[in-house]
Amino acid sequence: MSDNKRSQENRKIAIYIPFLLALFLTLGIGIGYLMSSHAPEKVSVFTRTEDDKVGEILNYIQNRYVDTVNTEELYNKAINEIFANLDPHSMYISPDELAAMNEPLRGHFEGIGVEFFIVDDTITIVSTIEGGPSEGLGIMSGDKIVAINDSNVAGIGIKNQDVIRKLKGPADTRVRVSILRSGVDSLLHFTITRGSVNIASVDAAYMVNDSVGYIKISRFAANTHEEFVKAAKKLKERGMKKLILDLRDNGGGYLDQATRMADEFLSGEKLLVYTEGRAMDRRNYRAGSPGVWEEGPLVLLINENSASASEILAGALQDWGRATIIGRRSFGKALVQEEYSLQNGGAMRLTVAKYYTPKGRSIQRSYRNGTEEYRNEHYDRVIDEYEHSGEYATHDTASYGIKPDVYVPFDTSLQRQILNLLLNRGLISRFSYHYFSNHRSDFASYENADDFVKNYEVPEDVYLDFLSYSGLDTMTANPEKGSIITAENLETVKPEIKKYLKAYFGKQLFYYDGFFPVYYRGDPFIKAALRTLEGES
Repeated sequence: MSDNKRSQENRKIAIYIPFLLALFLTLGIGIGYLMSSHAPEKVSVFTRTEDDKVGEILNYIQNRYVDTVNTEELYNKAINEIFANLDPHSMYISPDELAAMNEPLRGHFEGIGVEFFIVDDTITIVSTIEGGPSEGLGIMSGDKIVAINDSNVAGIGIKNQDVIRKLKGPADTRVRVSILRSGVDSLLHFTITRGSVNIASVDAAYMVNDSVGYIKISRFAANTHEEFVKAAKKLKERGMKKLILDLRDNGGGYLDQATRMADEFLSGEKLLVYTEGRAMDRRNYRAGSPGVWEEGPLVLLINENSASASEILAGALQDWGRATIIGRRSFGKALVQEEYSLQNGGAMRLTVAKYYTPKGRSIQRSYRNGTEEYRNEHYDRVIDEYEHSGEYATHDTASYGIKPDVYVPFDTSLQRQILNLLLNRGLISRFSYHYFSNHRSDFASYENADDFVKNYEVPEDVYLDFLSYSGLDTMTANPEKGSIITAENLETVKPEIKKYLKAYFGKQLFYYDGFFPVYYRGDPFIKAALRTLEGES
């Protein structure tokens, strides 16, 4: 294999799946919209009246067309074609899709309250959600669900969507599960009464060192501001003097949550953001309430998938010089949607305004050439950043997005490529769930997340078990020509593999409190943040 071909192959390994995820994020960034204090307005858009040309045509097709057709499917296609000629973030949402799309923003769902992973064709509980029905019954991480409502679900090729369909359901309904638990000879049977389960948007809040706190926010949902304030106050009680706020891969959410968050960092009545549209007058959003972190040193982390509400917060802090922005240029979405309920039970999210930073910047990326080009441009830009890693900041002249004050390039090292390969194929996570479910007693001595993070180290025999489970021992013993998986290369990433194994063990023990402090140890964004904060009082 030529060096050029090998380089191309390595590049595919390193970025193929992360870029697909970025593309899926692009498709899904339609959630940056206004949240009214009342329910979405019920409108008569798309009703099939005599004045509705689409409905009239479909009526003729339904009654007179030569072949049998699915008129509902045709109707949906017609609606989607209308939205395809608007901006990339206006969309029609069918009744079946609506609940699933709104669930992460509402901040709760109805179900049994577990996170699961299918390991060796068996549903394995990764963690129970705090306060949920399963936690209250004593269901534990590592438990294996082998039957649901007396029907076998193990070893039958069950898929994630099938599990969700069987376990989720309206509050106060019941579901029976049979569980196999390591160290228990017989099956355990539970009848779970489904309930409302909270979905946290503050994924992590911990002390990086004695004075620096870290808070990660995954989306701007209905409870994000409240969650952030609670997390910040707890970290202040633990001695936080400086804060790292992580908005990487945060695709946005409710505008009001972004402005309420910005108000926590900015004093007085400073302008946070303003919105304006053809049919909407300018609306200013200003600070006004005393904030939990108006004076302490602040660093904000962003990347190419930070969008919408994330950019509102980043733009406000950057324009007022309140925070150092670290990372890579953000997505570039400055369009604001309102959601309108439709008579068929679906909804539409319609772009009604653009938002502008306090200095009047519009950071919206152009969509003049259509939605497909809009999505491809994001993909191409990330490719360009990867290929010019370490150089990109010097030739980045784009006017959209939030450009960081401190640039963090992609890690294109061979070691990072190997780790991406292992992580993207799920080898590390699958092994950790498999191992933990069979060796839970090995972790019984750890009382809390801090104890685990400080004191647990992955034993050598567990690392060797991972090599055997994943087939890496065979691959290194009989390496393919040109493969980056060699015994020598694997040895160089051994400490990082152990780190990720520890992180996934920690997740099963203490959820994100045991995961992120390990997962982000040595992270280049956080290292850059710490260097910046060292120079601040």
